[in-house]
Amino acid sequence: MTTKFLNEDNYIHATKEITSWGAHWEARTKVITCFVTAFGLIALNTSWLLFLSFNLLLLTVLTMGFSFKFIVSKLALLLPFLTLMSIPLVFGGGFPPTFERYQFALLLILKALSVSLIMMIMILSQPLQQLLSALSHMHLPPFVVSIFFLSYRYTFLLWENLKKIQRALLSRLFRSSLHKNSFKTYGEVVGGMLIKSIDRSEKVHRAMISRGFTGRIPASNPQPMTKLDLIKASSFIGMIIVLHIIEKW
Repeated sequence: MTTKFLNEDNYIHATKEITSWGAHWEARTKVITCFVTAFGLIALNTSWLLFLSFNLLLLTVLTMGFSFKFIVSKLALLLPFLTLMSIPLVFGGGFPPTFERYQFALLLILKALSVSLIMMIMILSQPLQQLLSALSHMHLPPFVVSIFFLSYRYTFLLWENLKKIQRALLSRLFRSSLHKNSFKTYGEVVGGMLIKSIDRSEKVHRAMISRGFTGRIPASNPQPMTKLDLIKASSFIGMIIVLHIIEKW
């Protein structure tokens, strides 16, 4: 059952197969490097250095075979959340907003976008099976790897359900607005999705148990680590070290 369960990643993978240098980067080294790079960027507090690092990461992702349109579409998903986060930060301290508040909001936005690019490098630059094999051989608890895989899978199922609901509402001539009737519809949609999600999760759990799933996803042997993998990791970590040296200097 688990083998069949694992083969479904062809259905849910967000990108086409990538054959760039990012896909040939040994996954365990890549995961550790991405986490170190992410924490290093979060520790920066200079706006122009963060802007520089964002552009360097954007260029790196482009060289991995991702299209600019694909990158923008993924980053655009963060914009509503970043906007809602920035408004109270800028205007929560009273009027007129100070330069320090604008700068603080800008720092958070740049950090969020940069970390999103790092997560794109870590997760989407190779097949999901390759990433799961790496995580399984990093001595992580098996249930953590299983939760990651299931969360990744159901993220796309949730997105498909949202598109179906949107088409259903449009076919019934629904128009989004701030009217109370619209909020009533929103509440009914969210409530229906919650009930269906609970019911589906119970059915999936029973199906997995009946097929002998024990919480551990089988993984193949990881790729051997090469000198080229270490060079790639050193380049990322070296960039972070240089940025911190420039900031302190």
